[in-house]
Amino acid sequence: MARNPVDATLKAFTRWAKNTTQVLSGDLHADVRELRLVLDLLRNHLGIEDPAALRPGDLGELLLRLYPREVTVLDAEGTADTVPAVRDL
Repeated sequence: MARNPVDATLKAFTRWAKNTTQVLSGDLHADVRELRLVLDLLRNHLGIEDPAALRPGDLGELLLRLYPREVTVLDAEGTADTVPAVRDL
């Protein structure tokens, strides 16, 4: 069975975040929750399976065009974890 790249990335990110001395921009649990959504959007709408394959402009496309069309947010707090999570990744 093929490894799910989203799950593999989140597992590696969680392992790194728990062991790093670097201060995270966001909260680990909020990051993982938000990154699952972001990585699924990358895979399902931009065809990017592996975050290592991101090219210049992909994050802009994701955050400025795709995210606002695909994610329903009821208030500003609904997006408060998005940029810190992506920055941490």
